[in-house]
Formats: sequence, structure tokens, C-alpha cells
Amino acid sequence: RKLLIVDAVSRSDEFYRKGDIAKATASLIEAIKQAPDDRSLYFKLAEMLIDSKRYNDALGILEAVPQGDNDVRQLALLGYCEDGLGHNDKAQKYAVRALAIDPSMALALNIAGVVASKKKERDNAEGLFKKAIDSDPSFGESYTNLGSLQWVAGEHTEALTLFERGFILAPTVADVVTAYHSAVAGTGSFARAEPVFFDAKALHPNDKRIAFFLIAMLIQQEKHDLAMREIEQAMIRFGIDDGILNAAQQIRAKTGPLEIGPSSMRKTLSICMIVKNEELNLARCLMSVKPVADEIIVVDTGSADKTKAIASALGAKVFDFPWTSDFSEARNFSLSKASGGWILVLDADELVSPLDHDKLKKLINRKAEKRVAYTMVTRNYTDQAGSRDWSANEGRYIHEEVGRGWIPSPKVRLFVNDKRINFVNPVHELVEPTLEKLGIKIKICDVPVHHYGRLNQDKLIAKGKEYYRLGIAKIEKSKGEGEYNALRELAIQAAEIGEYAEAVNVWGKALELKSNDAVAFMNMGFAFLMMKQYDKAAEHSKKAMDLDPDFREAALNYSAAELIAGDVKKAISTLENILKNNTDYPPAMGRLAAACMIDGRKEEGLRYLDRLIIKGFDCSSMMEEQSQAYLSEGRIEQAVLLLQAALEKGLSNISTHALLAECQQKMKCST
Repeated sequence: RKLLIVDAVSRSDEFYRKGDIAKATASLIEAIKQAPDDRSLYFKLAEMLIDSKRYNDALGILEAVPQGDNDVRQLALLGYCEDGLGHNDKAQKYAVRALAIDPSMALALNIAGVVASKKKERDNAEGLFKKAIDSDPSFGESYTNLGSLQWVAGEHTEALTLFERGFILAPTVADVVTAYHSAVAGTGSFARAEPVFFDAKALHPNDKRIAFFLIAMLIQQEKHDLAMREIEQAMIRFGIDDGILNAAQQIRAKTGPLEIGPSSMRKTLSICMIVKNEELNLARCLMSVKPVADEIIVVDTGSADKTKAIASALGAKVFDFPWTSDFSEARNFSLSKASGGWILVLDADELVSPLDHDKLKKLINRKAEKRVAYTMVTRNYTDQAGSRDWSANEGRYIHEEVGRGWIPSPKVRLFVNDKRINFVNPVHELVEPTLEKLGIKIKICDVPVHHYGRLNQDKLIAKGKEYYRLGIAKIEKSKGEGEYNALRELAIQAAEIGEYAEAVNVWGKALELKSNDAVAFMNMGFAFLMMKQYDKAAEHSKKAMDLDPDFREAALNYSAAELIAGDVKKAISTLENILKNNTDYPPAMGRLAAACMIDGRKEEGLRYLDRLIIKGFDCSSMMEEQSQAYLSEGRIEQAVLLLQAALEKGLSNISTHALLAECQQKMKCST
């Protein structure tokens, strides 16, 4: 429970620094639910609400603090709330009570000084602020408040020094950073303050206020390139609101888009993209390739959000293209606008790691054949650990790897800018057919493209429905091998949008054309698994295994069906066979851990979990999913067994505890 509370407080701090007060308070409230007697959590939440000037809400939290000693911190915070609400007398009374308990408490001395200042008792206020500083020289707010007294008295130089000291000590406090920035602007001391703000940003990279004040300061000094760099980083870290977008557009209007000079076209790179409603992803994508891109071409097919504005603000050349239900047409239009010697094709939910920038630059700049193209592997990150060809994240790309792992999909993305090279197919578009016709060599490039589209379920389903509609049209135009491939694509698309019954139906049609397709039977087994038709899932998975004995994903599906609704010993035998040929394959090892526990071999199961933990695999969600499957089948005891094992190993989060509580409640109701 302590770890959960620490995690909740940490997440709350991060949310608050990024400007998301709703998520920050929700995280702390969840922590309070877990530890309702922990007074420090209430104080933490109250301080956050005070900093955001939600004084009534903070009062409510402080009044709900569990009974305890006459806490000086609680009294001082109550004083801050009353001061914020304009109740000076009440604030003073709380400050007096706090100081009666601890005369040297900086927090109480500071609020007493604030009240005295508002009552026009300047000397008294100054004395209280100085006492607070003497008591705790690291308490930044008292320097800021003392600076405010100096500023009002016209002593701006001395005030600026105090504001600066307060900011250095407490850069994340709203009033402190605001006061310092105002004083800097009022005195024109931007050059002096710039390194101070950069130092604060280095210490608190997730603090939105610091980042935005720094950007404003750079713009004020007309340091456009530096300001744009900070804006781009802020877009990635904090999201894109109208303020940051307007600032970026103003700077871009002065600097213009990325351009390729006529004398350097041969060894230059154009990024070509087609987009629609990608305001949440586009900035990250463009930022990932700007260090290697000489030109960025963005073709918009009908966005209704800020996609086009973001693209142009980040230096892209933006073109409109009416959607024709043909991905190749849109892609080819983007190619027609490129002027670089090379073209790299990307989507908005993809990126290239900075670790590979040098490789890409060397590839573009080296002397090579004019007629060449490169296949790049797309890492499709996913939480579906049992997907075909799935690989676990190995830690090589620590900033790019997400989810449980990735599925590879190789295709040509990088090629010379030759007007004869075009995409074909309205859906699942490729340039490979035209490269083959032109006799252009295809080589392997070991720079991966990182793709995150599979992690956004809503977007995946929406995109899948469009692909599904186009896939139906593709089948009508296909014959022979083309028809079979179109059916496979359509069946996969149906499963991705959750239409598992339709997926089974389409796979059945594919099997009429090619009856011994192990992939078809494997996918049908998975679809039946998702529909909780475990007998059929086992049957079709077994057919795939018979056709291809080394088909680990089919065996994994078979083991899942047996484990949930069949014979646990068959599941164990199957999983052990998978691991003989796929040592340390996380999905099989995780399921084997659960199977051993269900079979009464708890210690053996825990050892498998230990091996997964050492590998850094996310065991908590895996155990939770397996428990949920048992719960849905009414096998509550098995669900509880797995959840308790997860807790024993520290593999838990708030949802794990909630699921265990649900199971225990159902067990009580059934007795």
C-alpha cells in the first residue's frame, strides 16, 4: 500500500507541474482513499489547491483532516486559505495560533507577514518575512514577499534580487515565478534572467509555468530559433494549446518553412506524410525527424482540428488534398510536392529515434547507386503480447519503447526521389510494385520506424473501419491470389475493430481458396477466444498447430483456451513445449506461471514470475487479465489465487486491488 501511495503522490506532482490540476487532485484523492488516516496527504492536496488559488476547496480538505494534535502546519495552511478569500482577520488568527505552537515556523511567519502587508503594516511585515528567512533560508516565498515590499517602495533593483532569490529557491510556486517574471519584464532584465530560467527548467523539466515564461522571455528578446526550440519541446511535453500554437505561428511567419536550396538537392531528405485530425501526434512525429529533414511535406485530407496549423508552425509545407478513398492517390500527391533527393514516408503516429539520426544522415549523404530504395522495419507497439511475430521490448530504445512489445512490419519507406516511383493499391498502399517494374534495387535499412497507432484503441477502431470499408471494395476487384490476400487483410481488419464473428466468417472464405492456411486457423482460434467460445478456440488453434508445429502464437491461443475452460495440464504441456523452442518467451512464461499456480504448484509459478520480473516484463497487467478471464467464467477462487500471488510479488496497482475486492465480495455473496 505504501508503494501505491508513493506512486499516486508522484503522479500527482507530475500532473500538477504539467498544468493538469484535475488529474493531480484526482490522484491525491485516490491516495487518501488508500490511506485515509495519513494527514500529510491532506496537507499536500491543500497546498496544491492553495497554489492554484482554489481556496474554498483547500478549506474543505483541511477541515476533513483526521483528528490529531494541534498541527501547526494545518493552522498555517488555514491561514493561507482565509487570506486568499480576503478574510484578513481570520488569517491573522490562524497565524497567531500557529506561531504560539512554533514561533520559528517559516510557513506561519510568512502568512503572518502577508496579512501584515495587506493591513499596510510595512515594518511589521518586513520583520516577519526576515524572521521567516532567518528561520529557514531555503523558504523561497518569504524572499518573494519581501521583494514585493521593496518593489512597492520603488526599490526595484533590490526587489529584483529578492524576487530572483525566491524563484531560485521555489521555482514551482505559482506566485513566486509570476512575481519574478513580472519584475524581469518591468525592468527589462531578460538577459540576466534567461540563464536563471534555463537552470530552473533543467531542474524541473515538467513544469509548464517555467517553460512558458522562458519562451515568453526568449520571444521578447527576439531569439526566434531558441524560442522555437523551446516551443517544440513544450508541445511534446505539455500538449498544444492556443497560446503556444499562436507563439509558434508568429515565429514561423518570420522564419518561413524548411526549404531546400537548388544547389544541394542530391543529398537532401524530404519527409512525406498524409494526415487527418492528428493534432495529438503530429508534433512528436515532426520533432523526431526535423534534425535529419531538409523539407517536410504534409498533405492534409480533411482535418477539422489544429493539424494543419501545427504542421505549418513546425516548418512543414502543407497542402490540401480532397479524400478520394484511395490512400495511394494521397501518398502520390505528397511525393509530387517533394524536392529533396531522397524521400522518407511517415505517418503522424510514427517517429524515428534520435539514436538513428546519424545512420540516416550517413545513408543519405554517402555516394551510392542512384536507383535504390530501402526497406525499413516498422515496430508496431502493442499490448497484445500473443500477436504473431510479437517481440518483447529489449530496452535498446528506452525513450521510444512502450506497451508490452512490438510486431514487425517491413516495407519500403526510403527511396530516391524519382517521379516514376508511385504507390499502388487504394488500401495497404505500397511502392514495391513500381520499384520492381523500374528495376530499382531494394536494400535493407536497419533504422526502425516506431509506430504507436495500435495503442490508441479508439483511433485504431476508427481507422480500422475505414480500412475495412476499403478492403471490401478491394475484394470485389480482386481475383485469384489477389482475392485471397484481400480476404486475409479484411479478416485481420475485422478482428482489429472487434468484429470477431465477421473475422471468423471472412477467414472461412479465405480457407475455401487455400484450405491449409495455418495463419487462418490461428486467427480464427484467437477470434473464438475473444468471443469466449473456448472449445472452438482450442479446436481451430490445434488445427493451426497440426499444420505448423512451430507456430507459437497458435499454441499460445490453444493454451489459453485449455487454461480457462479446459484441461490445465494440457495447457502446461503446450506452454512448456513453446518455451523449449522460444526460451524466455514472456507471454508463454507468464501464462505458465498462472497455470502452475492453478495446478497447485504455486512456488514453481512464482519462480516463472521472478524470471519475468528480472526481464522487465509487465507481469501485473498479465496476471490481472488472466484473473479477469477466470472471473468472467465464474471461477472466482482461481481469480483470487492469481491476484493474491500478484500482490505477494508486488505486482499490483489500484485496479488490481479493486479486482480482488470485487472477487472477495462475490465470494461472500455466494456463501
